Amino acid sequence: LISSEKHAKHLAYHDQLTGVPNRALLFARLPEILEGVGHDFPQLAVLCVDLDHFKEVNDTLGHDAGDELLRQLAESLRTAAATISGTLIARLGGDEFVLACPVCDRIEAEGLAARCIDIATRTIHRAHGQIELGCSIGVVLVDEPAADASAILRRADMALYRAKSEGRSRVAFFEPEMDEAFRTRRVIEDSLRDSLRRDAFNMVYQPQVDLHGRVPSVEALLRWTHPDLGEISPAMFIPLAEERGMIMAIGDFVLRRVFQETAHWRHLRVAVNVSAVQMRTAGFAAQVLRLAAQAGADPARYEIEVTETALLGDGPAIAENFEVLRSFGFSVVLDDFGTGYSSLSLLHRFRVDKIKIDRSFVSALGEDGEAGGAEVSALVGAIVKLARSFRLGVIAEGVETEEQRRQLVMSGCTEFQGYLTGRPMPAGDVAERYEPGANLRRLAQTA
Repeated sequence: LISSEKHAKHLAYHDQLTGVPNRALLFARLPEILEGVGHDFPQLAVLCVDLDHFKEVNDTLGHDAGDELLRQLAESLRTAAATISGTLIARLGGDEFVLACPVCDRIEAEGLAARCIDIATRTIHRAHGQIELGCSIGVVLVDEPAADASAILRRADMALYRAKSEGRSRVAFFEPEMDEAFRTRRVIEDSLRDSLRRDAFNMVYQPQVDLHGRVPSVEALLRWTHPDLGEISPAMFIPLAEERGMIMAIGDFVLRRVFQETAHWRHLRVAVNVSAVQMRTAGFAAQVLRLAAQAGADPARYEIEVTETALLGDGPAIAENFEVLRSFGFSVVLDDFGTGYSSLSLLHRFRVDKIKIDRSFVSALGEDGEAGGAEVSALVGAIVKLARSFRLGVIAEGVETEEQRRQLVMSGCTEFQGYLTGRPMPAGDVAERYEPGANLRRLAQTA
């Protein structure tokens, strides 16, 4: 009976998958550990550790692989913190772990976080490519024994969010201004839902220019102006929409609005961004076709831009959506090419029409003293050659200087998008500049 009771208590307070303490034990033990701050040790470092790209592992390799990865991460964290006595490691939930470690100062906390990232970083090889794994870490240093455990974890989570937003596989320490950023994020989330109900977004279109200065196509870009916060970047609100389950509704708004605004154009092609969530949703392609038909838009004039992440996975919905869109005339552009995954296998597996060189490569071109500039230039050249070997189009995004454009031309790239060649503008301005007779046709259709 005693043994059974002990086992039941262990199960109640430990994560069954990884064997480390669970959320309940973390909140029970953290106040006890805090009592030693300033007496037994100078500071307590609380680290929130979150796996990067964990969802892709579950989606592409299955939940068994994800479970094994979580077990490995728990063991890696034990190894990283082995030299610090009194450390508590717990699984907060999902792929998020917490370390509560007595430390002397910030330098020791930085060293611990760096060890965690080094040990957790690895490459997973799979049939259709590889996934680069790592972890992001948010850290809060506590020097008050009376600090509230919930507030500490909330601040560590804020720091974790900052680490992920800055590029992942990073460490960020909590700073007081993050409290304000957190409140702003909550305001954005609440306003995002309200704006969805009111269709309070708008579309702009950025020209895509060829070597001769012609504009064969434009990219549709979503814009949102908050009544109090002003213009909010899609880089901020799109990930939030994905987290909170709003991306499908936003995606429908974008497709509906783009088809309505551009269906009467005859010369320009239009690129529309689609999220990985949309591509993995069964019936998504059918919804695209319905929206296009309602607006009278010709699918042959539209390009669906997807990231490499959107095409990763073995689920039937991805392949089915891809094939349906292609069969009805939509072209497919592979966006953010070469960032994070083995892209060659995707080109073999999916018949895309064009690849887009990511702005992170373009921004490194032509910068005096830029570390690795020659390597980036060589990489861009290799991407262009790879595309040509597959008979694919190539376009570079984020082109802002003449030197970047010159180096891209030398590498064989013939299409460019960025502030150097044209800023985003409303549909009416695009039609007036680049689509002869479009406004007259639209007036005639309305009449």
